[in-house]
Amino acid sequence: MFSYSKLLYGNKVADIQIEAWFAYHILSFLLNSPDFVDYKDRNALALAKPLPTQQLDHGKQNIVKEHILGTCTMEEASCNNFISCYV
Repeated sequence: MFSYSKLLYGNKVADIQIEAWFAYHILSFLLNSPDFVDYKDRNALALAKPLPTQQLDHGKQNIVKEHILGTCTMEEASCNNFISCYV
C-alpha cells in the first residue's frame, strides 16, 4: 500500500519549514478577520512571518527567454504520415 507520509513528510528540515508556513498562513488569516481586530498580541514574535526558505535568484542575469512554437492550420486528422505533417 502506498503511504502519503513518505511523500509529505520525507525531509525533517523541509517539514518543519512547511509546517511553520502553514501555521503562519492560517494564523494570519484569522488575525486579519474582523473577530480579531482587537487582539492585543497580534504583533507577538510567535506570530511573525517565518524566514524565507529557498529564494530564487533574481535580476537581469536570471531572466528566462520564452519562445512560443509556431502552429500550422493543417487539420491533424488529414495527416497520413506523421513525420511529413510536422517537417
